[in-house]
Amino acid sequence: MRTGASGVEETLALFQDGWTKYVLRRAMESHLPKEIVWRREKMGFPFDYQGFLSANRPGFEPALRRIDVLGTSPDRFGSYDALMASDPMKLWRLCSTALWLGREEAVTATSAEAAA
Repeated sequence: MRTGASGVEETLALFQDGWTKYVLRRAMESHLPKEIVWRREKMGFPFDYQGFLSANRPGFEPALRRIDVLGTSPDRFGSYDALMASDPMKLWRLCSTALWLGREEAVTATSAEAAA
């Protein structure tokens, strides 16, 4: 997995011309009908974010501290409890981003150790 500017460029390629999951859509063009691949009216599956985030809080809450790597304070978005009450989907997005950042840090550190 690449990090740095190229990683950001790859991430931005996921969103293009107002389409989410752009890379996935392009990859599936030859396998699915156009009406399916490029439809905008998709319905997600209902998910109990509050229950999931509450049950997994011990792993997620500390991970949120990694958000500062993006140049912003974790407190900018509110506390875990406040987000749980007001916007559990935003809390999940922050937690998943923080976990991804932690994985990237681990991959980068391992690569640096291997190169030394």
